Amino acid sequence: MAKNNPKKSKTNDAKRGYGIVNVEKRNLDKKELRMILGKSWSELHAMDLQKMVYHEMKLEDISQKYAVSIVAVLNKLRFNGA
Repeated sequence: MAKNNPKKSKTNDAKRGYGIVNVEKRNLDKKELRMILGKSWSELHAMDLQKMVYHEMKLEDISQKYAVSIVAVLNKLRFNGA
C-alpha cells in the first residue's frame, strides 16, 4: 500500500492541471505570432484567433488584416469556424 503523505507541497499543485498559473500564462512568442499571421483566413482556427487576441491584437486589426468583417471574426471565435 502506498503511504499518504500529509505534507503535500503547495508548489507542485500550481504546476499541474488548470491552476491559475497555468490558465493565465501566455505562451505565445513572436515567431508563433508570425506563423499565425502568415495563414490565410480559411486556414485560421479559433485557437489561432484566440492567441492573437491574447497577444493584445484588436478585433478591428484582425478584420482589416484578413479583409473580413468583425462579425465574421466573432463567429469564427464563437463557433470554431463552423
